[in-house]
Amino acid sequence: MDEIRVRFPLPAPESVGKRLPIDYWRFMIDYLKILQIIFAIVLICSILLQQRGSGLGVAFGGEGNVYRSRRGIEKILFYGTIVVAILFCTTAILTVFFS
Repeated sequence: MDEIRVRFPLPAPESVGKRLPIDYWRFMIDYLKILQIIFAIVLICSILLQQRGSGLGVAFGGEGNVYRSRRGIEKILFYGTIVVAILFCTTAILTVFFS
């Protein structure tokens, strides 16, 4: 039987210590732009899902109260819209900063 000898430490690959040909700043800017598009779509959807005023409730015999408290999913959607708006503005500022 032939013996297999392994030398330790193993020789380092040629790419160790060298810069990779990827431009990391450009990649980060592209990633931020994709995130900004995603946040914009989510922000538009969350704003459109919120009810404004009385809506169609009055047409079907509902109350026309303008001032009412948000409960349940409306409250979560309201605060989620604020968070998504802040994230959208943050990605916009970071995209301008890194460009």
